Amino acid sequence: MRSWANKAELLYATLASLSVVVLSCAEVVPPAGGPEDKTAPAVLSTQPRSFQTSMPEGNTFTAFFSKPVQGRAIANQIFVSPRPVIDPGIKVKGEKLIIEFADEFASDQTYVVTLGSGITDLRGNKLGESKSIAFTRGDRIDSNYVSGVVTWDDAALESIRVALFRDYLPSALGDMDSLYPTYMTMSGEDGKFELGFISPGRYFLLGFIDKNKDKRFQYGVETFGMSPSDINITVKSYDNLELRLQDIDSSLPQIRSATTTSDGFVKLALTGPIDFQIVSRSLDKIVFAAEENSGLKYSPDEIKDSDTDPSAGPTRNLELYFDSLPSGRYNIEADFAAMFSDGRVGDSRLYPGFRYETPDTARIPAILEFSPKRPFVFWEKPEVRLRLSTGTSLSALRKGISARFENGIALDFELEKISSLEWIVVFNSMPAKGEFFEIFLDTNFVELDKSIRGSD
Repeated sequence: MRSWANKAELLYATLASLSVVVLSCAEVVPPAGGPEDKTAPAVLSTQPRSFQTSMPEGNTFTAFFSKPVQGRAIANQIFVSPRPVIDPGIKVKGEKLIIEFADEFASDQTYVVTLGSGITDLRGNKLGESKSIAFTRGDRIDSNYVSGVVTWDDAALESIRVALFRDYLPSALGDMDSLYPTYMTMSGEDGKFELGFISPGRYFLLGFIDKNKDKRFQYGVETFGMSPSDINITVKSYDNLELRLQDIDSSLPQIRSATTTSDGFVKLALTGPIDFQIVSRSLDKIVFAAEENSGLKYSPDEIKDSDTDPSAGPTRNLELYFDSLPSGRYNIEADFAAMFSDGRVGDSRLYPGFRYETPDTARIPAILEFSPKRPFVFWEKPEVRLRLSTGTSLSALRKGISARFENGIALDFELEKISSLEWIVVFNSMPAKGEFFEIFLDTNFVELDKSIRGSD
């Protein structure tokens, strides 16, 4: 394991992204005449210096280069972690770079300033390697780190932004375009990345191709990969993580958000429509893997369409029912491509860190659908099909449901289970033509259901 605190200096790809404001910079042109200069600029020293602790109060960082550097577009090569609330300003004066922060450096924070490898001198020679300088007013530098590799189809990818978001687990990936990462770096030529000097906390790790170079993730536009679970930085660092990037396939939706409904269903909101009937026949392709024990996996037993009548077809919202899903944190994986028989190919859609809480009260079922549809005149079969709002057991339903004629005389019937949500009421005798009857749920159904759930 790498010891960050004992290194004199640390060179690694670009840390936490930051938009900076250029306060003043004159137009600089390459010097004329003389032999061609191909020597890369170098960072001679900084103030504060690298790994400096117990530094005095202040709000300015200065870097001294071996030769004058270009001020134009240098803002894209300066990164600060953690990102300040107010963007600092930049000044370039020959060999000197000055970063001025809006506020004084905090007394208990490790700061990391990264000078990007794309900084150039007046001849266009690049710095070549990113240089990171860590300092603090406190008595210690944070030494935790996260490292790994970015891949696509098992091939390493370079120049991919890798970001850590503190105290954030995405309830909706589409909302992330408004968030700046707490820490950021870029993968190297071998696809490897390292994020160092990380403060203790809980983080979400994301890698993405920053197409518009705004240092923020644009869901649905930019190719990305996520860690299978959140990163809990305490006294532990993380080695050899793999971020597998997946392309955005417009024919296959992503999981935009996952929430628990009041009646205990898990609602998946998708970025695009998918055929409800296809999903309902392939529930085994949706897997909830327990975060603390990936060997514990659960697939939904039933599904509801939150948008329309299930027979209508495409939907963007799916409500999943589990006969048994313990409370806990889960990584949701949906292999939508495998649900189709047309041979389409696509990566599984991963939604990490979903927290499920079993409802405090028993789910109260209601009759959502009834067929044959009322009113009707003739029956071909002495049966009625019911679809309930939530799943239940045969024992509970047998005790909680009843049927009777208008005059109050009970109808004798049996129950056949199609699924936890769908049942058939089969009458032992055919009601006479013109007779009306009721099917209803007893008021004690919830207590019965709660006490004997799962006995069938």
